[in-house]
Amino acid sequence: MNLDVATAVTGPAFQFGAALNASRAWAPPGRAVTYTLTLASNAGTAALAQTGVTLTLPSALGNPTALGGSLTPPQFDPLTRRVTWNGPVYFQQPVTLTVTTVVAPDPRPARRSCCPAACVMVRAVRTPSLEHRPRRTRRQL
Repeated sequence: MNLDVATAVTGPAFQFGAALNASRAWAPPGRAVTYTLTLASNAGTAALAQTGVTLTLPSALGNPTALGGSLTPPQFDPLTRRVTWNGPVYFQQPVTLTVTTVVAPDPRPARRSCCPAACVMVRAVRTPSLEHRPRRTRRQL
């Protein structure tokens, strides 16, 4: 399943930095993933008033269960699967946006699998005992 989130940041060129991080690199169906986007201005003392952010969520992710922002929270459009935010970014005052969502069940589980779409296959491995057993020796009289 593709869990990549498409990111677009608009504003004055070369006057801000953006970083998108996920809370986990991999997650099974039903597990929450939080994406955090941090915007920082390097435009001196002027605010970047016309800054916009668009995060497009893939279909493998459910609708957001939580949206947060350090200034104002972003908005979610379920039809386009886009999270959007518009606002100012001030010098030395980074803006943080968070989107928490749950990984959706795989609509196409493995063929002929007894496992339902939302389960994760785990293979059991038997390991030998590491307990030390003293060797018995015959005592000679």
